[in-house]
Amino acid sequence: MKTRRTGSDSAPRSVLDPYWVIDLEKSATDEQVKKRYRELAMKLHTDTAGIKGTKALFQLVTAAYQQISRERGW
Repeated sequence: MKTRRTGSDSAPRSVLDPYWVIDLEKSATDEQVKKRYRELAMKLHTDTAGIKGTKALFQLVTAAYQQISRERGW
């Protein structure tokens, strides 16, 4: 994942928008976000995906969901 530094802030920032990762608008309701995460988790989880190589995608979707949940205070 690429990171960038802005101004005097020395902490790296992710360039991936978590809403882009889960393919929803920022205006999506909490229920829409949760439903989309469950759908993606079922498709990408190594136990249910049916194909190999989905682990990294699953981790990316999970990280995006966790970031959204922190932002929304769940």
